[in-house]
Amino acid sequence: MLDLLPRRVSKGISGKLTPPSAALPSGISALSLPTSTLSASESPPDLPEPGLLAAAPRFLLTSFRPWRAHQISNASDDLLAALQHQALLPKNTYLLRRLPVSFQLAPAEVLENIVLLRPDFVICCGLAENRCRLSLELQGVEAESFLQTPLYLPSLLSGTTITEISADAGSYVCNYLYFRVLQFLSQKPGCQALFVHVPPLNQANTPLIVQDFRRVLHQLAVLSSELLLSNS
Repeated sequence: MLDLLPRRVSKGISGKLTPPSAALPSGISALSLPTSTLSASESPPDLPEPGLLAAAPRFLLTSFRPWRAHQISNASDDLLAALQHQALLPKNTYLLRRLPVSFQLAPAEVLENIVLLRPDFVICCGLAENRCRLSLELQGVEAESFLQTPLYLPSLLSGTTITEISADAGSYVCNYLYFRVLQFLSQKPGCQALFVHVPPLNQANTPLIVQDFRRVLHQLAVLSSELLLSNS
């Protein structure tokens, strides 16, 4: 088992810190954002207050580090950093940031943290340098095998402005990570995965990308709440 890097895994919370029901595993640090950064009254009007949902699902969000010489940063990590800095993350959100761009190390770290943290949703994010929209990936591919997310992606587009559904996660580490996570979770009911490709961020598109990503997380929280209510 790989050693976890405490600096990479953090707990990003909007509002008052609400610890998960289980204690954090050894080697994982919990970081709460200032509670005064985002109050309920400051939430965007199109998103209900978190208390209106039946329960707050547990999210694990991941990003990659830069891997090419010309890259100052990776847009996937820039997005998570912006959400954390602005205290826009849902409750019970864990960040696994700056994964190595490695076919071996990236899946190993993500799968290990899935086992340790037991999230309801795993959202892996990666950079798509040649795209201009946020892309929700339908599937991961390996050789002749295709694995699709069980999530109904059209419902996640509700309320977004610069987000699309993609059936091509590429042919590099992003696609490989997605396939491995979907393969692993096919044997672990109760946790669902999505890969999101992030375009290069700039001053013009960052607010829209942040807003849409947050909207996707909200739609997932609503889905989780509806499932809980239907099973109660």
